[in-house]
Amino acid sequence: MKPILFYLLQMLITSGLLYGYYHFVLRNKKFHRYNRFYLLASTVMSITIPFLNIPVYFSESETNSSVVLQTLTNFSISGNNVVMDIPVAETSWFTLENITLAFYVLIALFVLLRILLSLSKIRSILKNNIVEKLDRIYFINTTEPGTPFSFFRWLFWNKKIELESEKGEQIFRHELFHINQKHSWDIMYLELLTVLFWINPFFHLMKKETKAIHEFLADQFAVTENRKWEYAELLLMQILNTQQHLVNPFFHNQIKRRIAMLTTSKKTSHQYLRKLMVFPVAAIVIGLFAFSYNEKENENPEAKFKSIQSVTDTTRPLPADNKIYDKVDIEASYPGDNANWNKYLKKYLSIPNSAKINPPDGFYTTVIQFIVDKDGFISKITPLTNHGYGMEDEAIKVIKSVDKWNPAIKNGKIVTAYKKLPVTFKIGKGDNNTNTTNIVGYPNEVVVTIPSGVEKSDKIFTQVEVPPSFPGGDTAWRRYLEKNANGSVPTDSGAPAGRYTVMLQFLVREDGSINDIRPQTNHGYGMEKEVIRLISKGPKWVPGKQNGHIVNAYVKQPVTFEVIEEDDKKPTQKLADVKNQIPKISLTELKKSTPLQLLKLPEGTNLVSYMLTIDLPNDNIAEIQNSGNKFNTVSINHINNTTAGRMFTLDQIIINEKGQQKRIPAKVYFITN
Repeated sequence: MKPILFYLLQMLITSGLLYGYYHFVLRNKKFHRYNRFYLLASTVMSITIPFLNIPVYFSESETNSSVVLQTLTNFSISGNNVVMDIPVAETSWFTLENITLAFYVLIALFVLLRILLSLSKIRSILKNNIVEKLDRIYFINTTEPGTPFSFFRWLFWNKKIELESEKGEQIFRHELFHINQKHSWDIMYLELLTVLFWINPFFHLMKKETKAIHEFLADQFAVTENRKWEYAELLLMQILNTQQHLVNPFFHNQIKRRIAMLTTSKKTSHQYLRKLMVFPVAAIVIGLFAFSYNEKENENPEAKFKSIQSVTDTTRPLPADNKIYDKVDIEASYPGDNANWNKYLKKYLSIPNSAKINPPDGFYTTVIQFIVDKDGFISKITPLTNHGYGMEDEAIKVIKSVDKWNPAIKNGKIVTAYKKLPVTFKIGKGDNNTNTTNIVGYPNEVVVTIPSGVEKSDKIFTQVEVPPSFPGGDTAWRRYLEKNANGSVPTDSGAPAGRYTVMLQFLVREDGSINDIRPQTNHGYGMEKEVIRLISKGPKWVPGKQNGHIVNAYVKQPVTFEVIEEDDKKPTQKLADVKNQIPKISLTELKKSTPLQLLKLPEGTNLVSYMLTIDLPNDNIAEIQNSGNKFNTVSINHINNTTAGRMFTLDQIIINEKGQQKRIPAKVYFITN
């Protein structure tokens, strides 16, 4: 709840500063188009700036010598570093936080209902009246009260107003301007914004002012210079009310301001200065809320480690006047001695991540940094190591579970300071063929035993010494295809004659089960779906091996459909396994080739477009859309960076042959040295 409240507070202050500048400097000035976009931009800035948390670091001496930096640092510490409280188990739903949240949502739903009712009223008018299309707008001639008004491209006219009259022409121009300038989009955006953030009064004021600016702009467009007094008289004589909050009614309630904007001819003084002064205001807002200001950690070698995550947790916000020390005389510590700390570890520490994730044998020292304030509460917990296997997460969990720590002492005074705490995991073989995870505390060890039989690894290989294979080898695979494959799939789907090599990638797990099936080609005509069906319904595969151990590994399996056109011109088909028949190309030859050479196209044929798919050494797959007879720059870079043992595919190929475009089958290559 605290992070939400703090975000709302920052948003409220940001919108208040931006609206305050508008109210005292820009409001009722005759640059309405600028004011419109200023208000819309202000709402966007108010929402996004509090989300930002860009770190800026200053040394301790710089902070001490600058009152501005001290203010910014304290402001940042008291706010941006506070994200969530340590969770406490609740026995009842009826807590203050839940009741507050429910109340907030209830009010938001009430505001949303008001919008839905207005939309329903507009829909009712559309259903009960004839809609005529005039160029790009939809004209509805009605007797509904509140008309005329516009909503997106609908113009709701009042039959009592003659369209051919001077008055009707001015009103029509007014509403047409609303439609052409897309003012309804502004209104809908601001209405939804006030649903989500109904608690912010400045958003409601911005919405009201934006609607008024819409009217000022439309009035300027509707009236000529020598007719402005007649237009003002029209506004005074026919003031009507509307119950539609989403529309642009002609007879708006901002009559006094509209007439003032029409009749005044005085040019706004210092208008360029008024506009340019927005930049310092925006800079102040960004400086206050978009950055977090912290002291540099001098002599902090662990800071070079990239943390696996940024976890901020505290039991309460740090006081605004709190200074955080990196070097102290006595560090913050766990209440009691080392033995108490080890007992605490033994009681609360669990097996990292899950038992099935078994890291290699060895020592893993995690280092966790956090802040301990003067009262022993912690905040800003950050891992400085990245061993993985859930070790950092487990160490953070235990540190967070301590209610209060002994604070640090500097110059005989209790201070707020950083604490770096090492927790070492020792992975090795124990007795009785079980694995033991030893968590080393200060000097002593706490032992957690992992039961045998759960030593499966979640590591996935893309290349292994012994690849996964179909049980029984290639001969059994061909028999399986002959018995189970539906070779008529491409013909039944209208595939033209040709050879189509479908390439599938899928994961073979340690137990031989198959999942994560992904087609690497896109011929269509049901071919990829048929091969996926064959792989999915088939038996378990023989898993791959790496360093003599069974592992999870990806495998790529090609299956070729060949559609043959016989003498009677009726395409027939056969299914061929071409695992050992994929054309090979050397890496040197590939780097010198063009797509025309690889596809072996006849002279005079041009490539319109095609998709290049290539396996990369970092186990990723690159897919690049190309056009023309040469590889584009991105494709060339990937070709130059690939290695032998990878697959190279040209797919989705459209060619221009003798003035006609047609699609041809994909081409698959295996890259060799």
